[in-house]
Amino acid sequence: MSSLLAEILKSHHFEVELKACVAVIDKGHEERFLLGAKEFASPGQIPSHLVCVVNKTVLLDFGLGNARRTFAPDLFHGLILPLDDYHARGGGVLCSARLMNKYEIHYLVDALPETLGDRIRDQEAVLQKALKDYRRYARNRLKFNVAKAFKSVYKTNLFSAKKSPELARIAGDFNATWST
Repeated sequence: MSSLLAEILKSHHFEVELKACVAVIDKGHEERFLLGAKEFASPGQIPSHLVCVVNKTVLLDFGLGNARRTFAPDLFHGLILPLDDYHARGGGVLCSARLMNKYEIHYLVDALPETLGDRIRDQEAVLQKALKDYRRYARNRLKFNVAKAFKSVYKTNLFSAKKSPELARIAGDFNATWST
């Protein structure tokens, strides 16, 4: 997920860096979950947690699915947090935050896993397909949204292209909207 996010942000001219970390999620003083801890990595998993750092100031994490499934179903799907000043001065904490649903999260710097490059190369075909789909969506989103809004109207024959030729031109054929 982080690789895909990084590529999308780079295509929009943001400076993006993948960072390896361990996300420590505390629920009160009672429970703790370590996302990306090497000792808990399953076979085939990258033994770390990857996040995107954008413009050296903001951390983006949309890889919280494992924590949501096994520890905290009410944890946010993703987080966008400012980097700590401590990290900017060379410290070992990327950022920390107290979340409004009684969780605290701390992103601790970790070394990039040696297998990361191989893993990204292995996923290159999937990543390129997802990027192609994203670019196609971004290119067609206005047309897609207008066509989707009027799909049911088309079916009921209440919409007449003669009454609004410009809207009909923008909406186009709903079925052809996703063609490459």
